[in-house]
Amino acid sequence: MPKLAKQHTHPGYYNAAGKRVPNVTTVAKLIQAPEGLIHWAWQLGVDGKDYREERDAAATAGHICHHMIESSIKGREITFDDGIDEETKGLAVRGFQGFQRWAESTKFSLIQTEVVVISEKYQYGGRLDCIATVNGEPCIVDWKTSKKSSPMPAWLPQVAAYRQGWNETHRGEQVKSCHLMQLRKADAGFSHHYLPPETMDLGFRAFLACLELYDLRKQVEKLF
Repeated sequence: MPKLAKQHTHPGYYNAAGKRVPNVTTVAKLIQAPEGLIHWAWQLGVDGKDYREERDAAATAGHICHHMIESSIKGREITFDDGIDEETKGLAVRGFQGFQRWAESTKFSLIQTEVVVISEKYQYGGRLDCIATVNGEPCIVDWKTSKKSSPMPAWLPQVAAYRQGWNETHRGEQVKSCHLMQLRKADAGFSHHYLPPETMDLGFRAFLACLELYDLRKQVEKLF
């Protein structure tokens, strides 16, 4: 009788032995100072806005934009759920249009999307947006929705960790670089950031430092 795969009771990422490993996104955020989020919440308060409503609306727009991009590159029809307000839909559409302009200006060709990667060597897991060829080069393509046009510090170690996880298990399709797509929520603005191999190498060094801090923090928390 074939052995049944182990069923995990908690969502997350698991190594080959069935042990849960830390999430790339959680680890990478340790490089980022919390002051930016604190200031954002403070400014919303000054403007008389509820940070929870603004946070949820932003997440919804980002989710819709991500869905539109994924549907487009897979050749699926783009649909919208009922109940989405026109303002939120407009944010998503403008972000999607920015991605379309970039894709049309390159030889973008999808290899795989929504890929779960597990690093057995460094013991972490995550889900990357897309592996594709851009101008003939296999690479990671990752998109973010944000208010600013400059990348967040945590994004570089995040995509660098994805690269390591992918390359460990895909020896024949090694990737070296990343195209970071930044989609502004407030308008049709679109920012493209190319991360060459040497930048990705730096990002992975930063990720390993964050991973060590993550592990140390867990050890310290067990003492109290």
